[in-house]
Amino acid sequence: MSVPLVTVIIPSYNHCDYIEASILSVVAQTHPAIQLIVIDDGSVDGSQALIDALAQEHGFTFLAHENRGVCATLNRALALAEGEYVVTFGSDDIMLADRIERQLAHMVQHPEVGCVGARKHIIDGQGRRTQSASARERVKSYSFPELLRKAKAVGAPTAMYRLQAMQEVGGYDERITLEDFQMSLRIASLGYRVDILPFPVTCYRVHDRNYSRSYRRHFRNDLMLLRAFKAHPDYLSGRTEVFNRYLGAAIKMDLVHARKMFSRLPLTYWNRSTWRRYREYCLAVSRSKFPFWPSKSS
Repeated sequence: MSVPLVTVIIPSYNHCDYIEASILSVVAQTHPAIQLIVIDDGSVDGSQALIDALAQEHGFTFLAHENRGVCATLNRALALAEGEYVVTFGSDDIMLADRIERQLAHMVQHPEVGCVGARKHIIDGQGRRTQSASARERVKSYSFPELLRKAKAVGAPTAMYRLQAMQEVGGYDERITLEDFQMSLRIASLGYRVDILPFPVTCYRVHDRNYSRSYRRHFRNDLMLLRAFKAHPDYLSGRTEVFNRYLGAAIKMDLVHARKMFSRLPLTYWNRSTWRRYREYCLAVSRSKFPFWPSKSS
């Protein structure tokens, strides 16, 4: 019986300090059949020379182009993918050694699953583990309505996809500049199930230069993605959950923006989580020295 080929795609952008560890974690996987494609998206920090040297040493595909954004970069790599399964991976994250082997086994056993995620550890910029994810008891399985209603994303650090499913949705929508939410939701909309395995497979790095630190960009992109499903009965629930998710970040980082977000969500759409966020907001405002409501003259 042949061993399934898995394509691992790493889009790299200004992660010179982290890209080597990311690549080597793929090279060290226990699964023997991996096609690794690394595409640099216009880095200016010396990443390209480092990746080129690693490509010559380990024999993977390395390409570079001007800055196009992560989704355009992923689409270029998808055109080169030869594996039946695809992993898109951050250039600053680290895979656990048996990550691909364990996720692949689940995908092979469950042909109805188009995307599988898992849990993740958190590490800092120096690679120190700051949060450990313990194993849970069972796999969580989601249909499209469940994903939409909960606005649940399978994050890129843990996602494995069926290439056929990615091709069926036409790859990544390049108008949406972030990849995590869109691919898992669009694959599920075709009837595939999305599963979350109960154990960690990745060390996700949190540092000052993370793409994901920009909550406003995530917020805009998630709302844009959901508009494609506006006619679905679970759309409004999903939209409310997107607001709830990013209100947490706004309350911590920008109370003025948090107020604007609350004003964009009609009270009839608020749920228990929204009210909890509002209580958090009111408490944060009461502790602040600055006014957050416009004066009558403004």
